[in-house]
Amino acid sequence: MIPETADSRAGPDIPDYLIVGQGLAGSVLALLMRRRGLRFRVVDNANPSGATRVAAGILNPVTGRKIVKSWRADESLPSAFAFYREAERELGVGLLGERIIHRYLVTGNEREIWRRKRDQEGWGSLTSPLPEEARPGFRGGLQGFRIHGGGILDAPGFVEAVGLLLLREGNLLRAELPVESIRISTAGVEWEGVRARRVIFCEGHRASRNPLFSWLPFRHAKGETLTLRWDGPCDDRIHNFGKWLFPLGGGEARAGSTFKWADLTETTTDAGRAEILDGLARVLPVQPEVIGQRAGIRPILKDSRPVAGLHPGHPNAGIFNGLGSKGVSLAPLFAEQFLNHLESGGPLDDEIDARRNL
Repeated sequence: MIPETADSRAGPDIPDYLIVGQGLAGSVLALLMRRRGLRFRVVDNANPSGATRVAAGILNPVTGRKIVKSWRADESLPSAFAFYREAERELGVGLLGERIIHRYLVTGNEREIWRRKRDQEGWGSLTSPLPEEARPGFRGGLQGFRIHGGGILDAPGFVEAVGLLLLREGNLLRAELPVESIRISTAGVEWEGVRARRVIFCEGHRASRNPLFSWLPFRHAKGETLTLRWDGPCDDRIHNFGKWLFPLGGGEARAGSTFKWADLTETTTDAGRAEILDGLARVLPVQPEVIGQRAGIRPILKDSRPVAGLHPGHPNAGIFNGLGSKGVSLAPLFAEQFLNHLESGGPLDDEIDARRNL
């Protein structure tokens, strides 16, 4: 365990926070701190297989084989759209696109679930019928519906743009930061001459190797995606059929993804490629050419909820993690809540509070 000692050198001019990790969680938290005028430093090793750097970035209010409203969608999606629109202005790049999602019902069970649900109160504002002429390039006879209120964030582009901004402003250090090298004191934290009042770990799947938070029940999942040569229509739709596909422009599209709990290597696999192509074969009449493949590890807890909070024995150390496959939707809402908790003692949602795992 990292020693905790008194530190007489900690003065009023040290930064407020040291953020470890500049994936989605760390990037969103850093931007929120910057907007509030807080002083912070971010340390990141630019892992090319981090989950955010291979993420699809889909914001979807309706999800899953059971066709349910995404968890906390009524709060998280408006928060996410507002946050990323402001980020586009801050960063000077286009990142977010509002998209209609075409949900195809490819199994009899899915069709029966939707038949029972489609007339229930509340679905009318989120969904509409999907006529045959709305799906050129896909197999005929597919049943499905449209989902409104969705979108795509260029998640890798967002992380890259935030990193460049932080580098320009002197708030990002490219380095490995072993947890054991951080000195925690009653006055703050210190790592290789960098001091702060608190350290916040946003390490993605590497958090399960962090001795401070090894008690959290992480259950990470590997995901793989494909880049395709795309001869179909270059529209602004997201196509969801158990897997997903969306055109990128320039004759390319992205498709995914897999969910593997046992293989947590950061390398692509033939099995992952085959699984995605098998999914595509259910809705496309011709198999597209694969021109790229990527893999990453999603940080997930066993209850599939994010985690935020301070260490019970080290109040100058905190964590913001576990965003999983819905990270782009959930990160802004819960990063704001966590920052309110850090700065003014505001409450944390019981479902994300790290103490739920004690």
